[in-house]
Amino acid sequence: MLRYSFQNFDAKTMVRVAGRNLPISHKASYELTAFIKNKNVDSTIRALESVIRLELVVPYRRYNRDVAPKAGVGPGRYPVKAAIAVIKLLKNLKGAAKSKGLDLQKLTIIHATAPKGPKRRRYGRKMGFERKNTHIELVAKEVEIKPKLNEIQRGPAKQENVSLGKTEKPTKVKQ
Repeated sequence: MLRYSFQNFDAKTMVRVAGRNLPISHKASYELTAFIKNKNVDSTIRALESVIRLELVVPYRRYNRDVAPKAGVGPGRYPVKAAIAVIKLLKNLKGAAKSKGLDLQKLTIIHATAPKGPKRRRYGRKMGFERKNTHIELVAKEVEIKPKLNEIQRGPAKQENVSLGKTEKPTKVKQ
């Protein structure tokens, strides 16, 4: 039986999957799981597909030393191999949610983690070569999507009269 790091799992309302001993970078998978946390599963799959096409940058918050800055994001990269592995897990997650009868439109990732796997050393004379090895765990739950307030509900926006630094004196109009 697999051991999960997520506590208080409710089998009726939540779904979980785990990828063990994946040959991907721990640092890339850590940043990718931080990027997808608290997002809808369908929108996450679309976002990761755009990461694979090198259109969307994943911001690097923790492992960002010597990472080039990208426009509007800061330090970031395109972790393609990790994105491919996470997309496979997300599709597996959707299938498990469908078999449980959960609503796929409301499915949101509430837990995503990427701990390091066991060290896989090579044999032979040369020592110190370790292969990449990472576990990825994803937990999703049905979350109600709150509707955004329309302008009708909020009321009309207040408009203030902004001047450009010049004080205008009211002119008298002759009648």
